[in-house]
Amino acid sequence: MGTASAQTLDQALTHQLANFCQNLRAGDSSNPNPNFGAELQLLCFEPPTSPGVGGASVSGGAAGSTQTGNAFVKRFHKRRDNDEAGKKNGGGASADASTGLVDGLNLYFSGQGEGLDRKITTFEDGYRSTQWAVTTGADYLFTPWMLGGVALNFSQWSGDFVGGGDFRTNSFGPTVYASFYPLDGLFTDVFFRYGAKSFERSRGVSFTDFGVLKASGTATSKSGGDELETGALVGYDWTIKNLSIGPRLAFNYRRLQLNGYTESGNTGLELHYLKDGVDSLQTSAGIQASAAFSTSFAVLIPQVSADWTHEFALGQRNVSVRFAQDFRPDPTVFSYQTERPDRDFFHVGGGLVAVFPRELQAYVNFEALLGHAYLTDYVGTVGIRLGFN
Repeated sequence: MGTASAQTLDQALTHQLANFCQNLRAGDSSNPNPNFGAELQLLCFEPPTSPGVGGASVSGGAAGSTQTGNAFVKRFHKRRDNDEAGKKNGGGASADASTGLVDGLNLYFSGQGEGLDRKITTFEDGYRSTQWAVTTGADYLFTPWMLGGVALNFSQWSGDFVGGGDFRTNSFGPTVYASFYPLDGLFTDVFFRYGAKSFERSRGVSFTDFGVLKASGTATSKSGGDELETGALVGYDWTIKNLSIGPRLAFNYRRLQLNGYTESGNTGLELHYLKDGVDSLQTSAGIQASAAFSTSFAVLIPQVSADWTHEFALGQRNVSVRFAQDFRPDPTVFSYQTERPDRDFFHVGGGLVAVFPRELQAYVNFEALLGHAYLTDYVGTVGIRLGFN
Protein backbone atom coordinates (compact mmCIF):
# COMPACT_ATOMS: atom_id res chain seq x y z
CA MET A 1 0.00 0.00 0.00
CA GLY A 2 1.03 3.63 -0.28
CA THR A 3 3.09 5.65 2.14
CA ALA A 4 1.44 8.34 4.26
CA SER A 5 3.48 11.16 5.77
CA ALA A 6 2.80 12.82 9.13
CA GLN A 7 4.62 14.92 11.69
CA THR A 8 4.98 13.48 15.17
CA LEU A 9 4.72 9.79 15.96
CA ASP A 10 1.54 10.48 17.96
CA GLN A 11 -0.05 12.17 14.98
CA ALA A 12 0.97 9.39 12.62
CA LEU A 13 -0.54 6.71 14.86
CA THR A 14 -3.71 8.72 15.46
CA HIS A 15 -4.15 9.06 11.71
CA GLN A 16 -3.79 5.30 11.14
CA LEU A 17 -6.01 4.17 14.03
CA ALA A 18 -8.82 6.70 13.62
CA ASN A 19 -12.39 5.52 12.88
CA PHE A 20 -11.85 1.75 13.09
CA CYS A 21 -8.40 2.08 11.40
CA GLN A 22 -9.98 3.18 8.16
CA ASN A 23 -6.73 4.81 6.97
CA LEU A 24 -4.69 1.75 7.88
CA ARG A 25 -7.12 -0.48 5.96
CA ALA A 26 -7.76 1.91 3.05
CA GLY A 27 -7.83 0.09 -0.27
CA ASP A 28 -7.48 -3.36 1.29
CA SER A 29 -9.65 -5.89 -0.54
CA SER A 30 -9.62 -8.11 2.56
CA ASN A 31 -11.88 -5.66 4.43
CA PRO A 32 -13.50 -6.02 6.86
CA ASN A 33 -11.06 -8.70 8.13
CA PRO A 34 -7.46 -7.89 7.15
CA ASN A 35 -4.63 -10.04 8.45
CA PHE A 36 -3.83 -8.22 11.70
CA GLY A 37 -2.50 -9.62 14.96
CA ALA A 38 -4.94 -10.09 17.83
CA GLU A 39 -4.17 -6.85 19.69
CA LEU A 40 -4.19 -4.71 16.54
CA GLN A 41 -7.46 -6.36 15.48
CA LEU A 42 -8.94 -5.36 18.83
CA LEU A 43 -7.85 -1.74 18.41
CA CYS A 44 -9.24 -1.59 14.88
CA PHE A 45 -12.58 -3.34 15.33
CA GLU A 46 -13.65 -2.61 18.90
CA PRO A 47 -16.42 0.01 18.67
CA PRO A 48 -15.15 3.42 19.82
CA THR A 49 -16.49 4.99 22.98
CA SER A 50 -17.73 7.98 20.96
CA PRO A 51 -18.02 8.64 17.24
CA GLY A 52 -15.10 10.41 15.64
CA VAL A 53 -11.35 10.20 15.99
CA GLY A 54 -9.52 8.65 18.93
CA GLY A 55 -6.13 9.75 20.19
CA ALA A 56 -2.80 7.97 20.30
CA SER A 57 -0.07 8.72 22.81
CA VAL A 58 3.43 7.33 22.49
CA SER A 59 6.38 8.11 24.75
CA GLY A 60 10.04 7.72 23.87
CA GLY A 61 9.27 7.59 20.20
CA ALA A 62 12.38 8.78 18.36
CA ALA A 63 15.48 9.37 20.43
CA GLY A 64 18.96 8.18 21.03
CA SER A 65 20.45 7.04 17.73
CA THR A 66 22.26 10.17 16.53
CA GLN A 67 23.55 12.08 19.53
CA THR A 68 26.89 10.42 20.34
CA GLY A 69 28.81 10.82 17.13
CA ASN A 70 31.48 13.19 18.39
CA ALA A 71 32.36 11.33 21.60
CA PHE A 72 35.45 9.70 20.10
CA VAL A 73 36.36 12.81 18.09
CA LYS A 74 36.53 14.90 21.25
CA ARG A 75 38.67 12.27 23.02
CA PHE A 76 41.00 12.07 20.04
CA HIS A 77 41.55 15.82 19.77
CA LYS A 78 41.91 16.23 23.54
CA ARG A 79 44.53 13.46 23.61
CA ARG A 80 46.47 15.38 20.98
CA ASP A 81 46.37 18.60 23.06
CA ASN A 82 47.59 16.76 26.16
CA ASP A 83 50.22 15.04 24.03
CA GLU A 84 51.62 18.30 22.68
CA ALA A 85 51.65 19.95 26.10
CA GLY A 86 53.62 17.07 27.56
CA LYS A 87 56.16 16.94 24.73
CA LYS A 88 56.82 20.67 24.87
CA ASN A 89 57.49 20.53 28.59
CA GLY A 90 59.63 17.47 29.05
CA GLY A 91 57.19 14.58 28.58
CA GLY A 92 56.76 11.90 25.99
CA ALA A 93 54.19 11.16 23.31
CA SER A 94 50.83 11.04 25.05
CA ALA A 95 49.06 12.19 28.19
CA ASP A 96 46.78 9.18 28.24
CA ALA A 97 47.86 6.27 30.38
CA SER A 98 50.76 5.08 28.24
CA THR A 99 53.87 2.93 28.23
CA GLY A 100 56.77 3.56 25.84
CA LEU A 101 58.36 0.21 24.91
CA VAL A 102 60.97 1.38 22.41
CA ASP A 103 61.94 4.77 21.06
CA GLY A 104 59.03 6.21 19.10
CA LEU A 105 56.50 3.54 20.13
CA ASN A 106 53.83 4.12 22.78
CA LEU A 107 50.93 2.11 24.13
CA TYR A 108 48.12 4.05 25.76
CA PHE A 109 44.67 3.90 27.23
CA SER A 110 42.14 6.53 28.24
CA GLY A 111 38.76 6.74 29.91
CA GLN A 112 35.89 9.18 29.82
CA GLY A 113 32.59 9.83 31.57
CA GLU A 114 29.78 11.95 30.18
CA GLY A 115 26.37 13.20 31.26
CA LEU A 116 24.01 14.00 28.38
CA ASP A 117 20.42 15.18 28.87
CA ARG A 118 17.79 16.10 26.31
CA LYS A 119 14.75 18.35 26.66
CA ILE A 120 11.27 17.21 25.64
CA THR A 121 10.35 18.74 22.29
CA THR A 122 7.44 18.46 19.88
CA PHE A 123 8.95 15.63 17.87
CA GLU A 124 11.02 13.67 20.39
CA ASP A 125 10.88 12.59 24.00
CA GLY A 126 13.44 13.86 26.49
CA TYR A 127 15.91 11.72 28.39
CA ARG A 128 18.62 11.72 31.02
CA SER A 129 21.68 9.67 30.12
CA THR A 130 25.28 8.83 30.89
CA GLN A 131 28.07 7.54 28.70
CA TRP A 132 31.41 6.00 29.52
CA ALA A 133 34.12 5.07 27.06
CA VAL A 134 37.58 3.51 26.99
CA THR A 135 40.21 3.61 24.26
CA THR A 136 43.40 1.58 23.99
CA GLY A 137 45.95 1.53 21.20
CA ALA A 138 49.45 2.12 19.96
CA ASP A 139 51.19 4.74 17.87
CA TYR A 140 54.67 5.09 16.43
CA LEU A 141 56.76 8.10 15.41
CA PHE A 142 57.83 6.99 11.93
CA THR A 143 59.67 10.23 11.15
CA PRO A 144 60.14 13.52 13.01
CA TRP A 145 57.17 14.84 11.02
CA MET A 146 54.74 11.88 11.02
CA LEU A 147 53.14 9.73 13.71
CA GLY A 148 50.69 6.90 12.94
CA GLY A 149 48.57 4.72 15.18
CA VAL A 150 45.66 2.37 15.66
CA ALA A 151 43.19 2.24 18.54
CA LEU A 152 40.25 0.17 19.76
CA ASN A 153 37.30 2.07 21.19
CA PHE A 154 34.41 0.86 23.31
CA SER A 155 31.58 3.00 24.66
CA GLN A 156 28.25 2.43 26.36
CA TRP A 157 25.49 5.01 26.41
CA SER A 158 22.39 4.43 28.56
CA GLY A 159 19.52 6.51 29.83
CA ASP A 160 15.87 6.85 30.78
CA PHE A 161 13.15 8.49 28.71
CA VAL A 162 11.12 11.16 30.50
CA GLY A 163 7.91 9.64 29.13
CA GLY A 164 8.76 6.12 30.29
CA GLY A 165 11.19 3.46 29.14
CA ASP A 166 14.94 3.36 28.70
CA PHE A 167 17.70 2.72 26.17
CA ARG A 168 21.24 1.44 25.89
CA THR A 169 23.70 1.76 23.00
CA ASN A 170 27.02 -0.09 22.78
CA SER A 171 29.68 0.78 20.23
CA PHE A 172 32.94 -1.02 19.50
CA GLY A 173 35.48 -0.72 16.72
CA PRO A 174 38.94 0.31 15.49
CA THR A 175 40.37 3.67 14.55
CA VAL A 176 43.41 4.38 12.42
CA TYR A 177 44.99 7.81 12.57
CA ALA A 178 48.02 9.86 11.69
CA SER A 179 49.52 13.15 12.81
CA PHE A 180 51.75 15.30 10.61
CA TYR A 181 54.16 18.08 11.66
CA PRO A 182 55.23 19.83 8.41
CA LEU A 183 56.45 23.01 10.14
CA ASP A 184 57.36 24.04 13.64
CA GLY A 185 54.11 24.81 15.44
CA LEU A 186 51.88 23.50 12.61
CA PHE A 187 50.17 20.11 12.82
CA THR A 188 47.43 18.09 11.12
CA ASP A 189 45.53 15.06 12.45
CA VAL A 190 43.49 12.71 10.28
CA PHE A 191 41.53 9.63 11.33
CA PHE A 192 39.10 6.98 10.11
CA ARG A 193 36.87 5.04 12.49
CA TYR A 194 34.45 2.13 12.21
CA GLY A 195 31.98 1.29 14.96
CA ALA A 196 29.69 -1.71 15.26
CA LYS A 197 26.65 -0.54 17.22
CA SER A 198 23.96 -2.38 19.14
CA PHE A 199 20.77 -0.74 20.39
CA GLU A 200 18.33 -1.80 23.10
CA ARG A 201 15.22 0.26 23.76
CA SER A 202 11.98 0.09 25.69
CA ARG A 203 9.35 2.79 25.41
CA GLY A 204 5.98 3.35 26.98
CA VAL A 205 3.05 3.18 24.51
CA SER A 206 -0.66 3.80 24.96
CA PHE A 207 -3.82 4.38 22.95
CA THR A 208 -6.86 6.30 24.18
CA ASP A 209 -10.24 6.94 22.61
CA PHE A 210 -11.84 10.11 23.94
CA GLY A 211 -10.18 9.70 27.30
CA VAL A 212 -10.80 5.94 27.58
CA LEU A 213 -7.57 3.91 27.72
CA LYS A 214 -7.73 1.12 25.11
CA ALA A 215 -4.15 -0.17 25.23
CA SER A 216 -1.10 0.47 27.37
CA GLY A 217 2.25 -1.25 27.79
CA THR A 218 5.89 -1.30 26.82
CA ALA A 219 7.40 -1.85 23.37
CA THR A 220 10.92 -3.31 23.46
CA SER A 221 13.46 -3.80 20.72
CA LYS A 222 17.01 -4.85 19.94
CA SER A 223 18.76 -3.76 16.77
CA GLY A 224 22.13 -2.97 15.27
CA GLY A 225 23.93 -0.66 12.91
CA ASP A 226 27.26 0.37 11.45
CA GLU A 227 28.98 3.71 11.84
CA LEU A 228 31.73 5.12 9.65
CA GLU A 229 33.47 8.31 10.66
CA THR A 230 36.36 10.34 9.30
CA GLY A 231 37.77 13.72 10.11
CA ALA A 232 40.74 16.05 10.24
CA LEU A 233 42.08 18.72 12.56
CA VAL A 234 44.52 21.48 11.60
CA GLY A 235 46.17 23.68 14.21
CA TYR A 236 49.00 26.05 14.83
CA ASP A 237 50.62 27.02 18.14
CA TRP A 238 52.59 30.15 18.91
CA THR A 239 54.93 29.90 21.88
CA ILE A 240 55.60 33.04 23.90
CA LYS A 241 57.83 32.24 26.87
CA ASN A 242 55.81 29.73 28.90
CA LEU A 243 52.55 30.38 27.01
CA SER A 244 51.33 28.39 24.01
CA ILE A 245 48.26 29.55 22.07
CA GLY A 246 46.80 28.83 18.67
CA PRO A 247 43.75 28.23 16.48
CA ARG A 248 42.08 24.90 15.71
CA LEU A 249 39.99 24.07 12.64
CA ALA A 250 38.33 20.66 12.30
CA PHE A 251 35.80 18.82 10.16
CA ASN A 252 34.04 15.56 10.89
CA TYR A 253 31.83 13.39 8.66
CA ARG A 254 29.77 10.52 10.05
CA ARG A 255 27.48 7.95 8.39
CA LEU A 256 25.26 5.84 10.64
CA GLN A 257 23.46 2.95 8.93
CA LEU A 258 20.57 1.55 10.99
CA ASN A 259 19.25 -1.96 10.42
CA GLY A 260 15.53 -2.62 10.23
CA TYR A 261 13.98 -4.09 13.37
CA THR A 262 10.65 -5.03 14.97
CA GLU A 263 9.44 -4.15 18.45
CA SER A 264 8.00 -6.74 20.83
CA GLY A 265 4.98 -6.28 23.09
CA ASN A 266 1.30 -7.07 23.51
CA THR A 267 -0.50 -3.78 22.85
CA GLY A 268 -0.88 -3.81 19.06
CA LEU A 269 1.00 -0.49 18.93
CA GLU A 270 4.42 -2.08 18.38
CA LEU A 271 6.17 -0.99 15.19
CA HIS A 272 8.49 -2.39 12.57
CA TYR A 273 11.18 0.14 11.61
CA LEU A 274 12.55 0.07 8.08
CA LYS A 275 16.26 0.46 7.36
CA ASP A 276 17.48 3.99 7.80
CA GLY A 277 20.60 6.12 7.46
CA VAL A 278 21.87 9.26 9.16
CA ASP A 279 24.53 11.62 7.80
CA SER A 280 26.31 14.32 9.77
CA LEU A 281 28.92 16.80 8.58
CA GLN A 282 30.30 19.23 11.14
CA THR A 283 33.00 21.86 11.19
CA SER A 284 34.53 23.38 14.30
CA ALA A 285 36.62 26.50 14.70
CA GLY A 286 38.25 27.29 18.01
CA ILE A 287 41.28 28.18 20.06
CA GLN A 288 43.50 26.32 22.54
CA ALA A 289 45.84 27.88 25.09
CA SER A 290 48.18 26.45 27.72
CA ALA A 291 50.90 27.67 30.04
CA ALA A 292 53.72 25.75 31.74
CA PHE A 293 54.79 26.36 35.34
CA SER A 294 57.74 24.57 36.94
CA THR A 295 57.42 23.45 40.54
CA SER A 296 59.61 21.38 42.82
CA PHE A 297 57.67 18.19 42.03
CA ALA A 298 56.35 18.59 38.44
CA VAL A 299 55.73 20.87 35.48
CA LEU A 300 52.08 21.94 35.70
CA ILE A 301 50.31 22.87 32.45
CA PRO A 302 46.80 24.34 32.75
CA GLN A 303 44.83 24.41 29.51
CA VAL A 304 41.69 26.15 28.24
CA SER A 305 39.82 25.73 24.96
CA ALA A 306 36.71 26.94 23.17
CA ASP A 307 35.14 26.17 19.81
CA TRP A 308 32.09 26.87 17.68
CA THR A 309 30.54 23.92 15.83
CA HIS A 310 28.24 24.06 12.81
CA GLU A 311 26.19 21.14 11.46
CA PHE A 312 25.75 21.03 7.68
CA ALA A 313 24.19 17.69 6.74
CA LEU A 314 21.98 16.40 9.55
CA GLY A 315 18.38 17.49 9.04
CA GLN A 316 14.83 16.70 10.07
CA ARG A 317 14.21 13.15 8.85
CA ASN A 318 11.20 11.02 7.97
CA VAL A 319 11.31 7.66 9.77
CA SER A 320 9.36 4.94 7.93
CA VAL A 321 7.48 2.36 9.98
CA ARG A 322 4.56 -0.08 9.87
CA PHE A 323 2.63 -1.85 12.59
CA ALA A 324 4.39 -5.01 13.72
CA GLN A 325 1.03 -6.84 13.71
CA ASP A 326 0.18 -5.79 10.17
CA PHE A 327 0.76 -9.20 8.55
CA ARG A 328 -0.71 -8.39 5.12
CA PRO A 329 1.47 -9.06 2.05
CA ASP A 330 1.49 -5.32 1.34
CA PRO A 331 1.33 -3.66 4.79
CA THR A 332 0.69 0.05 5.18
CA VAL A 333 3.92 1.98 5.59
CA PHE A 334 3.70 5.42 7.16
CA SER A 335 6.21 7.87 8.57
CA TYR A 336 6.86 10.40 11.30
CA GLN A 337 9.46 13.12 11.64
CA THR A 338 12.42 13.59 13.94
CA GLU A 339 13.33 16.92 15.50
CA ARG A 340 15.02 19.64 13.47
CA PRO A 341 18.70 19.78 14.45
CA ASP A 342 20.36 22.66 16.22
CA ARG A 343 22.98 23.71 13.69
CA ASP A 344 25.18 25.96 15.83
CA PHE A 345 26.54 25.42 19.35
CA PHE A 346 29.70 25.81 21.40
CA HIS A 347 32.12 23.83 23.57
CA VAL A 348 34.29 25.24 26.34
CA GLY A 349 36.79 23.28 28.36
CA GLY A 350 39.68 23.33 30.76
CA GLY A 351 42.22 20.92 32.12
CA LEU A 352 45.54 20.33 33.80
CA VAL A 353 48.50 18.22 32.71
CA ALA A 354 51.20 17.39 35.25
CA VAL A 355 54.58 16.23 33.91
CA PHE A 356 56.53 14.41 36.63
CA PRO A 357 60.10 13.07 36.53
CA ARG A 358 60.78 9.66 34.97
CA GLU A 359 58.31 10.01 32.12
CA LEU A 360 55.24 10.10 34.37
CA GLN A 361 52.33 12.33 33.37
CA ALA A 362 48.83 12.78 34.75
CA TYR A 363 45.93 14.87 33.52
CA VAL A 364 42.35 15.89 34.16
CA ASN A 365 40.02 17.60 31.65
CA PHE A 366 36.47 18.93 31.74
CA GLU A 367 34.28 20.15 28.86
CA ALA A 368 30.76 21.57 28.60
CA LEU A 369 28.33 22.06 25.72
CA LEU A 370 26.84 25.56 25.55
CA GLY A 371 24.12 27.20 23.46
CA HIS A 372 22.41 24.01 22.25
CA ALA A 373 18.63 24.21 21.89
CA TYR A 374 17.91 20.67 23.16
CA LEU A 375 20.98 19.20 24.84
CA THR A 376 23.08 19.73 27.94
CA ASP A 377 26.35 17.80 27.98
CA TYR A 378 29.25 17.59 30.46
CA VAL A 379 32.36 15.49 29.87
CA GLY A 380 35.17 14.63 32.27
CA THR A 381 38.38 12.68 31.63
CA VAL A 382 41.31 11.62 33.79
CA GLY A 383 44.43 9.68 32.91
CA ILE A 384 48.10 8.97 33.42
CA ARG A 385 51.08 8.27 31.20
CA LEU A 386 54.13 6.24 32.16
CA GLY A 387 56.98 5.89 29.68
CA PHE A 388 60.10 3.70 29.69
CA ASN A 389 62.57 5.09 27.17
